[in-house]
Formats: sequence, structure tokens, C-alpha cells
Amino acid sequence: MLCLFAAVAAGSAAAAASDYPVVYTQVPESTSSPFIDKQLYDLSLYGGYGIAASSGPYACDVLDVELQMARHLSPHHALTLSLSYAWARKEVDKHSKVYTDNYNRDAAAIMLGYRFTQRVGKHVQFSLGAKAGPDLSVLNVDYGRPTAEGDNHQSVPLVGWDFGKTHSQIGLGYAAYAEMGLRLGEDAELRLGYMFRGTTCAPDAEPGPAANPGRLHTDPLRWHEVRAGVSWRF
Repeated sequence: MLCLFAAVAAGSAAAAASDYPVVYTQVPESTSSPFIDKQLYDLSLYGGYGIAASSGPYACDVLDVELQMARHLSPHHALTLSLSYAWARKEVDKHSKVYTDNYNRDAAAIMLGYRFTQRVGKHVQFSLGAKAGPDLSVLNVDYGRPTAEGDNHQSVPLVGWDFGKTHSQIGLGYAAYAEMGLRLGEDAELRLGYMFRGTTCAPDAEPGPAANPGRLHTDPLRWHEVRAGVSWRF
């Protein structure tokens, strides 16, 4: 009797199950990011104008160019390597002063860094990054010229003039930045951003002997930079 009851129950369960067919579905694979997953690297070329954030007699605005390569670790994270060169040329009144205090400043750096990227829509992304590395800074001061021309006097030769000397120093360069990327095509984008850039280098200034026979201490160069660039992914 018990065996008969079990057989009837099993048959009823099978009949009930036939009324509810099982449908098997396949979970789709996750879609990859068109920006990063297919390309592990990107190469960016930037140009910018920096407004001096430091003080001192030889603090100045600079022009800056940078080449940066990034290795993507994930859609949000990347390691970067950048080469940068910044320069400034300051020339005081050419015609009315015998002693001009002209000077040139140059800074070249190799920096390693980290970048975080967040996509916003299909064609826009925002990035934050920081980097640091060895920096070479150079300062040359020229306190005069061979001749001076004024409105009311003839040219005056400056015989045996010393045009100042060039001093350099190696230190630590550092930067932090924020930028927006606008997709231009399948593998290219336009980048616009802001960067704070600085260095620990403070090379001495040594003007000509008419100004000061010794060296003058300077402050490390720092600046706020507005920049634009183009990036290619590969």
C-alpha cells in the first residue's frame, strides 16, 4: 500500500512539473570599455602656460611642453611616465637702460605618476593625477649688454663686460593635475586641464660684476598651468 501511494505521488509531481516548463537563459558577457580594454597604453602631448606661484626676483611665468605615456591597469587606474620641459625668457627695456637684469629659466623633468579616470557618458571622461621625479633647473642672468642706446645719447660700448653666469641644480619635480578628455575618434581624444607644478630646485643667480660680484639666492619655481593636449590610445 505504501509503495502504491509513493508511485501515485511521483506521477502527480511529474504531471504538475510538465505544466511549468523550465527555460534556461544565458548570462551575457560583460561589455568592455571602448576607451581602455582594447588598448593598454595611451600617448599624450601637452602644451601649457604657467602663471608663477612663487615669489622672488627671478620668479616668472613659463611655457611648458610635456610628453606622457600611460599604462592602463583597469578602466579607472593607470601608471604614467612623463617627460617635460618648461622655459621662460625675461628681457627688460632694451633701449633706455644700460643694466637690464635679463634672465632665462629652464626646467626639465622625468616623472612617474598615477592617474584615476572616470567616464561620464560615451564621449567624455575626467581624470585626476599626481607625479614626481628628478628635475634639472637652470638659471642664467645677464645684467647688461655690449652697448646701450637711449633716446638722448649715443651708443656706449661696455668694454670687457661679463654677461653673467649660468647655474643649474638637480632636485625633485612634482605635479598634481585635473583634466577632461573629449573623444575625437576611435583612438584619439582632446584633453583640457589644470596642473600645479613645482620643483625643489633653486639655482643661484650670478649677475655681472656691475650688479653684484657674488651669488644671489633664489626661490624654487612653482606655477599654476592651464594646458591642452591630444592623446592617442594603442
